[in-house]
Amino acid sequence: MKTGPLHSGGWPGLVSALHPAGTQVYTWSSDNSAELARGWILTGKDPTTLGNNIVSYDNFGRVVGMNATNLAATITQYNTDCAAGKGDTVFGRPASTMVALTNPPYYAIELCVAP
Repeated sequence: MKTGPLHSGGWPGLVSALHPAGTQVYTWSSDNSAELARGWILTGKDPTTLGNNIVSYDNFGRVVGMNATNLAATITQYNTDCAAGKGDTVFGRPASTMVALTNPPYYAIELCVAP
């Protein structure tokens, strides 16, 4: 979180849930603290708490929630793969790009591909 902004520069013309029409440019804070305070970045003391703090929506805009148990299991498997040093057994990520997630707090942010 404190190594630098999650995004550099502004987003001219961007319209999204975080940046509704009329908010044409946003400059990310240098330490991500403003985005954390705005609720754009979520946090939790452990993976289960983080999962319970995430609100997910289906294609119809209905709240469906996050499966906190599955998130915790995914992080446990990822950390196991990191300790083994052989890479990600689920998605095939190379071991050289992996760092165990063991130091709370934990953070999450919604990411999507722009249309």
